[in-house]
Amino acid sequence: TSSIWGSNASAGVINIITKEAKDGVHGSLALSYGSYRTRGTDTDLSYKDEKITAQVLASYLKTDGFSALAPRSAEDDGYTNKNYNIKLGYAFNANNQLNLRYSRIKTDTEFDYVDPNDSSSTSSSDQKNYALDYTFKLDKYRATFHTSKGEYDREYSYGTFNATLKEYALINAYDYTNGKAVLGFEYKDIDGLTAGAYTNKAIFLSNTYNIYDNTLLETNLRYDDYDAFENKTTYKMGLKHNHTALEGLTTSANYYTSYDAPSSYQLAYQLSPDVLLKPAYTKGYDISASYKELLSVSYFNTEVEDGIDWVSLFDSEWNYIGGGYTNIEGKQKFSGLELQSSYALSSLNIHLSANYTHLFKYEKEDGTDLIRRAKDTLNGSIDYYTNTNTHFGINTQYVGDREEFGQSTGNYTLWNLNFGTKIIQDIDLILNARNIFNKEYESVDGYATEGRSLYAKVKYSF
Repeated sequence: TSSIWGSNASAGVINIITKEAKDGVHGSLALSYGSYRTRGTDTDLSYKDEKITAQVLASYLKTDGFSALAPRSAEDDGYTNKNYNIKLGYAFNANNQLNLRYSRIKTDTEFDYVDPNDSSSTSSSDQKNYALDYTFKLDKYRATFHTSKGEYDREYSYGTFNATLKEYALINAYDYTNGKAVLGFEYKDIDGLTAGAYTNKAIFLSNTYNIYDNTLLETNLRYDDYDAFENKTTYKMGLKHNHTALEGLTTSANYYTSYDAPSSYQLAYQLSPDVLLKPAYTKGYDISASYKELLSVSYFNTEVEDGIDWVSLFDSEWNYIGGGYTNIEGKQKFSGLELQSSYALSSLNIHLSANYTHLFKYEKEDGTDLIRRAKDTLNGSIDYYTNTNTHFGINTQYVGDREEFGQSTGNYTLWNLNFGTKIIQDIDLILNARNIFNKEYESVDGYATEGRSLYAKVKYSF
């Protein structure tokens, strides 16, 4: 979380549709079907002119799924998602604009508590979000007033969770000769109706300054005032330089801190109800060098104090008996190297890309390794585009050493295939084949993952 935008205070967000309207009247309808009896539809309709923007989007997804707990064939744990989104915008003139948004997401989920054949563990959620943004622009000055409300309701076979988040913000931005300054104010009222209510008032200041034509300095400062937690000042400083001696070579460095308050959901499901969760405090730095899109190398070093995580409890025979969120004692330390590369063989219409992450350190205060962190992760893709609007793609992921409770959950490779083509004018076909070699693996110890599967989508656009 950046020092400008502050704490991660809201409840979870699921599959929110984001798509901008284009000039005129446009729309689309897509139908999909695939493995595990997965079926769905997506539709949108939009209109835009010089003053008015209107858009309606909706999606429906339902799957019989596979067992949440291994083995995946034990039973079907299904999932349903219904998503509605409405956007309205009106430009009064060149300087004043109003935007309204409404979204609603409803889900039903089947999961396993202890037994893979568990048919009684279910959950449902209903999330509503309302937002209003008013923007005023005058020459080099821009002000945005934002207000929003989120209502989050979740029901489980073992209990319920309800929360309301109200947010107000005023962001002022000014472009000057050598940079841009931003001054913002925020107020958040998190009302965990089940548990976990607090307010957050914040002020932040950001400045980007071009020291020279090829050197940029960014500084951010933020102060958060809580009624339930300790107040905190966080900051970020970054420097970026484009090297004229070798066009395309860029180096940068950042030092940052952040303060992440627990969400109302985490507060509602604390491991110890008598001990209030504390915000997590993070500090770290990164150093990067890149040459065009061909190669990017970054080193990062991060330290997290009072990190928040879910802790599972087991009896003497290692049977799961529950769990909850708690602050991890002491400091968690992470350091690693990230490599990224992208290259286009234009004459062959082929695009190659890859990224690799190696963790030098991922340990707790006592020096033991944190669980569920892969020491090495490699992703790669090859995409081929024809001159007739057809795309062939293959991507792969390798996960190296990773452990959880003494059990290995790493050292596997997944392969996926992608295909897309225009059947006729305005109608497209998309095919995705996942885990084509049907690899048996676990991302989380004891939990099943998707086997070999195929999904198809037909989309009509106008």
